[in-house]
Amino acid sequence: FSAATKDEHGVRSFVGFGLLGAVVAVGVLFTLLALDDALPFGVLYLLTPWLLLPVAVGAVAAAACLHGAFRETALQPWRDTVAARTAWDGRWALLKQPDMHMLTHEVVGPFTVDTFFAPPALGAAGAIGLHSKLPVIGTGMESASLTVPDRDSQGQEMPGTAHPSTFRVVTWASDADIDVTAADTAPDVIALRVETAVFLVASEYRAPAPNLIAVEPLPVGEGCGGAYAAELSGAVENAILNAMGVDGFADGRTLYFGDLDGVTDRSLLKLREKLEVTDRWGVRWRDVLKKDAKPPVLQYDHTQTAQFDARTTLTFQPFLYPQGLSLESYFEPYITNGLSSTLKAAPFVTLTGLTRGFVNGGLPGDRFPQGFAVIWSESSVPLSPAEFGAEVRDPRAAEWVLSGILNKAFDAAFSSTRKARPELVDAKCLTTRRSPLAVWSLKVRLFNGVTAAEVKSKQEVIRLAMGGVPWLRITEWDYGVEMLVGAVPRAESVQFASPVSLNRCDELDWEQGFLDNKLTAADGSAPRMLSIAPLESNPKVTRAEFTLPSPLSLAKVKEFIPKLRPATGNAYIDVMASDDATRMVIQFSETNPMPFPAPMLWAETLDTSTEVIPVASGIDGKTIGFNPKAIAHQLILGGSGSGKSSCLQVFLCGALVRADVIVIDTIKGGADFAFAKPWLKGFIGHNKLIAAGEVMMWVRAEMLRRAALNAAAGVGSYRDLPADVRPQHLYVFIDEFNQMMEPITVSKEPASSDPDVVAEWGTSNLEKQAQAKVAAAVKALTTGARSAGITLLLSGQSLKADLTKAHNLTGIKSNYARIALGKMSWGDLASAFKDSSALPDLGPSIPKGRGIWETDDDPAVAFQAWFAPGGQDEMRDRVAAVLPVLRPDEQLNIADFEAQVSAQTPVAFGQILDPDDEDLDDEVTELDPEALGLDLSFDFGSFDKADTAADSEADAAPFGDAPALADIPSFSERAGIEDELDASLAASFSRAPLDDAPSVPSLPAPDSEDDLFLRVSAAPAPGALLLGADIPVPEAAPVTGLPIADALVAYLRSRPEVEAVTFVDRVDAPYRVHDEDDIGVPFADTLQTALENIGVDFDIEDARSAETSDESLDGPFPADHAPTTSPEPDENDVAPLPSISAEPQRSEAPESTPLTRRTDEDPAAGPGSSSTHSGAPLGEQPVLSPAASDEDDWFMPPTTKGKPVIPDIDF
Repeated sequence: FSAATKDEHGVRSFVGFGLLGAVVAVGVLFTLLALDDALPFGVLYLLTPWLLLPVAVGAVAAAACLHGAFRETALQPWRDTVAARTAWDGRWALLKQPDMHMLTHEVVGPFTVDTFFAPPALGAAGAIGLHSKLPVIGTGMESASLTVPDRDSQGQEMPGTAHPSTFRVVTWASDADIDVTAADTAPDVIALRVETAVFLVASEYRAPAPNLIAVEPLPVGEGCGGAYAAELSGAVENAILNAMGVDGFADGRTLYFGDLDGVTDRSLLKLREKLEVTDRWGVRWRDVLKKDAKPPVLQYDHTQTAQFDARTTLTFQPFLYPQGLSLESYFEPYITNGLSSTLKAAPFVTLTGLTRGFVNGGLPGDRFPQGFAVIWSESSVPLSPAEFGAEVRDPRAAEWVLSGILNKAFDAAFSSTRKARPELVDAKCLTTRRSPLAVWSLKVRLFNGVTAAEVKSKQEVIRLAMGGVPWLRITEWDYGVEMLVGAVPRAESVQFASPVSLNRCDELDWEQGFLDNKLTAADGSAPRMLSIAPLESNPKVTRAEFTLPSPLSLAKVKEFIPKLRPATGNAYIDVMASDDATRMVIQFSETNPMPFPAPMLWAETLDTSTEVIPVASGIDGKTIGFNPKAIAHQLILGGSGSGKSSCLQVFLCGALVRADVIVIDTIKGGADFAFAKPWLKGFIGHNKLIAAGEVMMWVRAEMLRRAALNAAAGVGSYRDLPADVRPQHLYVFIDEFNQMMEPITVSKEPASSDPDVVAEWGTSNLEKQAQAKVAAAVKALTTGARSAGITLLLSGQSLKADLTKAHNLTGIKSNYARIALGKMSWGDLASAFKDSSALPDLGPSIPKGRGIWETDDDPAVAFQAWFAPGGQDEMRDRVAAVLPVLRPDEQLNIADFEAQVSAQTPVAFGQILDPDDEDLDDEVTELDPEALGLDLSFDFGSFDKADTAADSEADAAPFGDAPALADIPSFSERAGIEDELDASLAASFSRAPLDDAPSVPSLPAPDSEDDLFLRVSAAPAPGALLLGADIPVPEAAPVTGLPIADALVAYLRSRPEVEAVTFVDRVDAPYRVHDEDDIGVPFADTLQTALENIGVDFDIEDARSAETSDESLDGPFPADHAPTTSPEPDENDVAPLPSISAEPQRSEAPESTPLTRRTDEDPAAGPGSSSTHSGAPLGEQPVLSPAASDEDDWFMPPTTKGKPVIPDIDF
């Protein structure tokens, strides 16, 4: 029946003949009913039950019809089976297996299945093994020998088993269309398709084919094709799917195939992916590993992916490798290169150990045993850590790329036999997401005996292998090393997420710089950073404090600044001392933070509310200025093009609006200061050296006058004076000082009588004297002018030691703040600064106006001097806007100074005198005080009485033919200033006029014009003339500040025949000429300068020579030359100290200018007087008040040989 109805025609025949039989049955029934009604006795009683008759008749009729219709169809399977048996008997006979018996023959879809019983001697397995020997079944046919499931005791089949003696031979056309994905495909057809594919694959691999256990349909979506899972008794391969010609995958003993995309179970899709990945990796390892090497096992469940950026995805694929192998064996370069090829030529592939997430506990970076990971990307990734940072979408992706970069670097740095690949424990991006360039902190665990020291030694190789990253620093970490790598930290394009991170970079920069230059402690460690912070006033500059371990020194570190610049990436480095001797301070910046150029800040320059003169900008961005309260004087050095002139101009602008200013520029003529002339107190220009000497002596006298003001008021500084007497601060600028003071060599008297030659020789003498005056004044001002409010600013190209020594100016270096501009030699710096090793380094290229400023109290600092962009025109306009020009009477009359000196001449009495060449006459001109009518009283005060008695004994000593003596005590303090001086002595220096003092005749001239030597002793000798008694102290303001010098100058002017003075400095004298005054200037210097100014040679005889000289005096001093007795002074003779007037301020209109020469003539002036000298007798000279002075007249040569009237002054 099944065979008859297996097609549509059979079904229609069966239905048709069935209906025909039913019609016959109904017809018989109706016939019987009709006969029963028609016959009297009926016919139904004859049939029991009568209803069966029509049914039977109908059935017979139907059967007869069906038999005729289905006879051929029903017999066909039997005929096919007989035919198949016959065919197979022949085949088996050929194989010499005649006992093989066919049990069934059936057709299942495109397959023909013949079931056989194998003889016990052969069995089913043996029969299946003969499959390859079977004769050809037919053209275009394929066949497979399959097992038949065995049955249990209940007769039920056991899936996956094989019957020992029964087997199947399945045949099908090779071009048969067997679509297992079609939804209407019969399950038995699908099962046979699986079994036949398994057999074919197994035969190809010559392996036993696993038995089919079951084929289960998978849930699919509506409208989708069929999908199935076929379970087999053994492992399956994806090759089975190829044999079936269907998409799918194999998982162990299960084969998934069909329309898998329509499967609704998502876990199956994941499983499919896993199996596909596993299969692909199996193929890769077979391609990469050496022959017979065991491939690692994929750990699909631990696979990770991370997005690097929009187009790049990285995959982290872990594996477990077989026992007996090591992790390092997978780090071989050929494995990495081979995997790159099998991964579709992946541009990024690296292998690392399994650490985080795979190891519980342990130390950071511990590796999981027998495990590693392959990390790859099918898109390119950056080669340098500087090229990516916090913007990476997934931090894991960044870490995996960094691991690959590290592996490549360590492979390059260490030999392949070391297999020194590290493990990245932690990666932290120190920059922001918006930073164009990145800096990373990588903590790296080291393995296989690699040490931190080795890694540091390979730093440059590692840096280059990391994509040539611009910056790399390596330091030790507890479990390996910490690597800071990426862009140069202080580059403008780098934006750090935290200042702490930048500080950390700086710390490692300096550590590496110290190590590279071997600036280390005895144990090899580098100086350690203790603190770091940007300067508040200039964030571009960073200040860091470091330890200074032994044997390092500050000078040693400074020596290596040029090498530390490239090592640390800082163009500016300044090494300074710390408050702690075991530490040092370093200021640094990636670029030089000093402003350049630095235009003048006029608001600060013209701000007169402070005395500080702003001059420059410092490295910290703050204004640097000259503070006269803290700095006594300033030295400014710089070569041509250094910006020295601009710096001086800035100084000058600030000084003009705050004080009186004198400018001396005898070399360049003051061209750089022409704009300031209307506001200068004094200006000495080109070739005005002689005038410069006179002006400097004037300045010195002004200092002494101001010192007297301070003393009279009992204050230590002019700033503490009452406002109505306080003088204006005075700045004296001397440009090209060193060139101006170059020693002048004066030859001996010229042999020629040519007036021009003699005049030139005389001018040279005067200029040499002028240099001496300048030097003397500078020396005096250097030590004593600060409290008087006078400041010197000396400038030049350099400070030469021989120059300062020649003029005895060794105090300049210790008493001046020092500025060095531009490039200077080490020798010049050493001569100008106290400690040249502590100077800041200005770098290899020094712009104009860049320099170093050092004061006594503060360390040297670098600065950029200001300048006026508009030049002198701008400076003139700016000053004129706030300051009126000076009136002529407020300025020094330089012509008067020059006139005074021009009246002097080296020609005396009509001939040129040279004491060295002249024979000195032994004749002594003895002076008789009594004959001169000198009745003077003198008293040195109680402090000198002890020496008077001793001197009286000495007075009786024979004097012999020695030259005449004038004993002059050497005072060590200015009388009238110190409190301990006797009141009568103080009175002698009173500025009050002594109108009642009697006039006395001057000392007579010697009998001849031969040289007259005055020997000055520290104690009176018989017949000696005493200063203060025989020689009165002038009542005008002091010229030198030393009263005895002033008195001697006055006396010697009245005795022009005197050309040399020898001072005898007695050991027992209470005050000696080698002592210093209260401003630190030796009396000898003052005396020498005073006498040289009037053309008198000066010498000092030490105490031993003086005593010998006294002892050698043979013969009494003439009685008429005995000294007068100095009676005790009367208290009424003491003149009180007058009140001191204040110098008028510039804003006022004073009646007369302080320290300005008087021009009114005195009718009592003697012959030879001029408009610059009153010509009055000494006692009648105009008294110097704060508004008038004639002190410069004391440096003039005598205008007459007349006898001046010397008043009787009572001390």
